[in-house]
Amino acid sequence: MANTNRTPRPTEVTVTGIGSYLNLWEPKAFGTNDPKYSMVILFKKTDKKQVDAVRKAIEAAEEAAIDKVWKGKRPAKIADPVHDGDEERSDKPEYAGMYYINCKNSERPGVVDQNVQPILERDKIYSGCVLNVALNFYGYSQNGNNGVSASLENVQLVSDGKRLSGKQPASAVFTPVTDDDLAAIDEYLEDEEALPDYFK
Repeated sequence: MANTNRTPRPTEVTVTGIGSYLNLWEPKAFGTNDPKYSMVILFKKTDKKQVDAVRKAIEAAEEAAIDKVWKGKRPAKIADPVHDGDEERSDKPEYAGMYYINCKNSERPGVVDQNVQPILERDKIYSGCVLNVALNFYGYSQNGNNGVSASLENVQLVSDGKRLSGKQPASAVFTPVTDDDLAAIDEYLEDEEALPDYFK
């Protein structure tokens, strides 16, 4: 959850949703761009309170950019950082009924657990986890294109979720090794004819 003892800037918002395409530990370059930490956060279209909070932060970023980035004039067309999963990612079932935001930062985000303790084991966070993601929206003007982007600030693990990669954790694939299993392996290793050459 967001810390209520801290007053966020108008352009900041914490979004709770499903994380995807996580590059939280090492920066990654896309195309000719500089390497950056990045991820996608998906959240329900029906979550009016959260959608309104995101929109409010984006509007604040647009207002700030008029003087700082767009030379005192609001552009006729401003690219929106919020994307409609049903319209733009119909090939991905997990995007159905969702909005999504691509966020990135050249600086590594803080990554903490439910108790706000740093997460050191990278495997604890994966695509499909439920996350709180602190974003800071800002306006940009680049090569004639104007819009608002989301800066990835910090990430908190809320709970596990269904892995979007489809990869199963080891605990779901294997069962504990029993004494009978060990006895069978010993018997196998004692059978010289059954062993591959590199075991002999």
